[in-house]
Amino acid sequence: MMQSRFRPELYAIDFGTTNSLLAAAGKSGVHPPIELDDAAPDPTIMRTVLYFPSAERCLYGARAIAEYSASGMQGRLIRSIKKHLPSRSFIGTYIEDRPMNLEDLIGAFLGELRARANRFFDADVRRPVLGRPARFAPAPEDDEHGGSTAGTRAAAGADPSSSRSSAALPRRSGPRGVASKLSAASCLRLREA
Repeated sequence: MMQSRFRPELYAIDFGTTNSLLAAAGKSGVHPPIELDDAAPDPTIMRTVLYFPSAERCLYGARAIAEYSASGMQGRLIRSIKKHLPSRSFIGTYIEDRPMNLEDLIGAFLGELRARANRFFDADVRRPVLGRPARFAPAPEDDEHGGSTAGTRAAAGADPSSSRSSAALPRRSGPRGVASKLSAASCLRLREA
């Protein structure tokens, strides 16, 4: 008898400072972490790294590191982007002359995780579940701060830049809400914008 393939209804994403992984859940159960990065020693673990050889092109994970090294360290390598979430001082950066907010960078990475998972499952899943650390930021007022959810919107299939423009790299009074808005107890069901 032919076994039906797993049909995910949501993606469970562990968005880590150094590494990330993605599992899925559906009516038939839970699917373990999938292979996201075939260039990595463990393909189920993708380095949380972005490499921009130019403003128009971005590579992720082990391939990003290899290409950055092969290019003679030309271009822009961005790693540990999650550590900037509680920072009030990090507003964004420029990739050549293209301004990018922290939300845009995280949105690009989470959007890539989603795209790879959708190819793996031959699906179009728009429900991410992201956990958050027990303590997100050192100051209690920063730990509870909410802000833009551009990264989670990208994980759900929306264009992270559609929520707001990065052109001015606006200053914000507190840390970003990509992870601080989410908790294991209150998972968001996100719909296409």
